[in-house]
Amino acid sequence: MTYGGMNFDQSVPAPGWYYADGDPLGTHRYWDGAQWVGGPQPVAGGVAPAAAVGNLGGWGERFVAAFIDWIIIWGPFVVIAGVSDEFSDPMDDPSGLVVLLAYGWALIAWVGNKMIMQGTSGQTVGKKLMKVKLVSEATGAPPGIAVCFGRHLVASILVVFTCYIYFLVDYLWPLGDDKEQRVTDKMFSLLVVKSEV
Repeated sequence: MTYGGMNFDQSVPAPGWYYADGDPLGTHRYWDGAQWVGGPQPVAGGVAPAAAVGNLGGWGERFVAAFIDWIIIWGPFVVIAGVSDEFSDPMDDPSGLVVLLAYGWALIAWVGNKMIMQGTSGQTVGKKLMKVKLVSEATGAPPGIAVCFGRHLVASILVVFTCYIYFLVDYLWPLGDDKEQRVTDKMFSLLVVKSEV
């Protein structure tokens, strides 16, 4: 709908530089409000398109990477909790203090691995070992700490409210998706691509 020469249609983006579907990762082109003008141009700070196009990280690589990350984050907790007498109050029982320390490890490892490392480099320890990384679909650059936090927050909320149904759907979705994205990756415009490091 136009009024006074201004476009009020919410489905049409305002003029500007955007990633165009089908263009190589790490590029954008100008949208004049009605059509694309010119060809794809490299984005400053993005990755070279050849490094990402056609090199999506597969579901198996992602699964193994997630399993490695789970072991790093929760493995020490499981071991410590297993040798501890029970999950008890840390003020009444020294074994409870050990379990509290295990929770502390899990929190620190989760923030360090899933937020800081993945946000700044695109890789967790598991992704690094499997040679894949998480990148912005528009720029090919690592997503940033805030996006990684939002990605995990949204997924966690949906998992809780759907009684873990979302967890299964989200992690199995890449098996049938042309970009091998999780549902949460689609929400945040992220891709997992192969990496040389």
